[in-house]
Amino acid sequence: MKVRSVSILTPTAKLTHAYKSEAPGLSLTRAWCLCPCSVLNVSLGCEEIPVGNIEQDEHGEGLRLSEVRLANLAEFARREGWATGVMPLPILRLEASKLGWTPVPTRKGEEPVVELRPKTSDEASPRSLSAIHGLNAQPLHTDGAHFLDPPDFVVLHAEDPNDVATLLWSPLNKKTNSKYPVIPAPEYLQGGMFVVGGGAEKFLASAGAAGVRYRYDPGCMIPCDERARKVVRYFEEVAKDAYIHEWTKPQQFLLISNRTALHARADANNSSDRIITRIAYQAEISR
Repeated sequence: MKVRSVSILTPTAKLTHAYKSEAPGLSLTRAWCLCPCSVLNVSLGCEEIPVGNIEQDEHGEGLRLSEVRLANLAEFARREGWATGVMPLPILRLEASKLGWTPVPTRKGEEPVVELRPKTSDEASPRSLSAIHGLNAQPLHTDGAHFLDPPDFVVLHAEDPNDVATLLWSPLNKKTNSKYPVIPAPEYLQGGMFVVGGGAEKFLASAGAAGVRYRYDPGCMIPCDERARKVVRYFEEVAKDAYIHEWTKPQQFLLISNRTALHARADANNSSDRIITRIAYQAEISR
């Protein structure tokens, strides 16, 4: 059976309860030992099948998720643009570290781990998409597009459900490309030139590279020619086909392939409680 979507599911309420309530004075790994029967499942479309128990480490002191499973999830995200799962953030960060992934900032002066809340234009950081769009829906974009080497993956993690969706688009995903496996590749994606960033560090770049590899953020990329302006219109048009990811479960996360998929925050004018933790990674898996 061909995999269309993958999600990592664990009995989150039980595990979180063990960590937060039953063993508040213990380390994270010891707290997770209270749930030795936890099972990691992979959802293949509508069917959910178990792929194995979470294992104890060699000292019998803590449970760990298989590094292979996180690597496979990342490879799936690269092939289809993104993957979804349910996992406490400390465990996800631990597994990313074991795979050799390096957390990196998406803005100069920021930490790699950032808590995102909807902000008005006045509250937002200068030159950010929130400064431009405020609480309104944001355009599709690549995180860290103003860096010469944008992050490979972006993790968005919600400890609690919220009612502000995340929009996702990739030509590699049937959900957002009705012509898949035909991959649209307008010549202007590679030919149109943008001025990226500002000041002494600005540089010229296209929004597309060979294959499916994007760099696009209308907040920090200024089109220099008509082909680049076509790129802007192209991404505005495909945004109409974006997949709407709803944050409906505790400890839910998105693993976004930052160079093969674009994402955006939906309208947040009617929400005041959305909190998303973002971590961007450079990952050897995508090199």
